[in-house]
Amino acid sequence: MKRAFYIALAFVVALSAALALRFVVFDILSIQHDAQRPALVAGDRVLVHRWAYGMRLPWWRDGQKVKPHTPQTGDWVAYSTASDNAPAQKSIGCLMAAPGDTVWMGPQCRVT
Repeated sequence: MKRAFYIALAFVVALSAALALRFVVFDILSIQHDAQRPALVAGDRVLVHRWAYGMRLPWWRDGQKVKPHTPQTGDWVAYSTASDNAPAQKSIGCLMAAPGDTVWMGPQCRVT
């Protein structure tokens, strides 16, 4: 009886830890389209680290990030798109320009 209690307790602790990691530290996103081909195709599932560029705590200095990291060109990033008419949707993309880069879009713009 005592052994069964410890097994059940270990199961509950492991399940709680896994759920905490899943909902606080990591997120699983499913790729909806083939726009990122050949690296990612529709149906792929990607594990995203929520704190890769710093951890945001609401009580920490008015919501500033703790230990922020600057994204670099070529990084894969997950972002949320929201509008007034549509609910927020999570997407994944490759960063073409990093903060501080100058981006110009015009008739002669060509992405290589």
